[in-house]
Amino acid sequence: MLWNMTMEKTEIIQKDEEIANILKEKYPHQDNIHFKNFFHLNQKEIYSNHNEYICSYIIQNYMTSNIYLALKKISSGEGFIFDKENNLYLKAHSQMISKLLIDYTNNYIISCSYDKNINIWDVCKLNNNSEKLSSLKEHKGRIYDMDLIINKDKLISVGMDKNILLWDIKNFTLIKKIFLNSSIHNLMVRYLSMNETFIDNKTDELIFVYSKNKVIYLINLNNSETIEKFNISCFDGPILLLNNEEYLYQNQKTYQLDIFNIKTKTIKSVMKGYKNKILIIQNFTKGNKIISFDSGNNIKIWNYIKLFCELNIKIDFVLYCLFIENKGNLFCGSINKTYIYN
Repeated sequence: MLWNMTMEKTEIIQKDEEIANILKEKYPHQDNIHFKNFFHLNQKEIYSNHNEYICSYIIQNYMTSNIYLALKKISSGEGFIFDKENNLYLKAHSQMISKLLIDYTNNYIISCSYDKNINIWDVCKLNNNSEKLSSLKEHKGRIYDMDLIINKDKLISVGMDKNILLWDIKNFTLIKKIFLNSSIHNLMVRYLSMNETFIDNKTDELIFVYSKNKVIYLINLNNSETIEKFNISCFDGPILLLNNEEYLYQNQKTYQLDIFNIKTKTIKSVMKGYKNKILIIQNFTKGNKIISFDSGNNIKIWNYIKLFCELNIKIDFVLYCLFIENKGNLFCGSINKTYIYN
């Protein structure tokens, strides 16, 4: 489990027993559930010193275990991809990189940026002289987010120009453009399969989008029609899609972390938040953990089953966090340094 680094050993043992009892109560008919310590974050190291740079995004290549950082050069504002394994700084964009993706099917590393471009590189051939495989340039404003449609050679991107763009990244061409007459699409697009959602007897592809005007959209990617939309007035920040029915966000009135169920249209407050605005939320696929950090530079890891904060650490100027589950490492990007907890 995660634990506060100021705890005494006896406190850790007590919390271990406490969670074990909760799991037994929650799953009374399953004899094979055994509680094990998730991991202990008890050491902070400098993962990388990157003087004159700000770390804005972190991604792991799960095939090689290499870590890539998106760095913004403070003096020029240019975006660089940092390859830790080869100590490589690749100039990728003229402005800050907002997101990195690895396409394992085509061996791409894909970067999008505030310079309105999506650049595609051969991840196996990154070096100081790497040439882009392609640059996708249809957006008319900053690009905030992108997502792959796995095994279909398609990419979705959204930006300040209010456009949702669908790309064929095998041929580096634009397939279609969806314009929503609303304010900025911000930070998150997720691909859903209709047969996994609450909408029955359909096989269409859906995307999950939220915009700056506090509206959640489910959009049919085949015909560009809005299947459903939800107006939520009490949030103004990032949203985490927990599954195909629920998403989590910070309630700007109560500072709770709330879950909205799309199917039942109900809201429940699940964890006590903090007054500083949450900047990003990440879900762990194992262990029911949620990670968040805020404008007060507090990094918190929440237990999703027990609904409490298991770890609270503080790093000045934290800009992005990534948790690597198979090794139990937490990467925290900041100005000039990227930290690792293990």
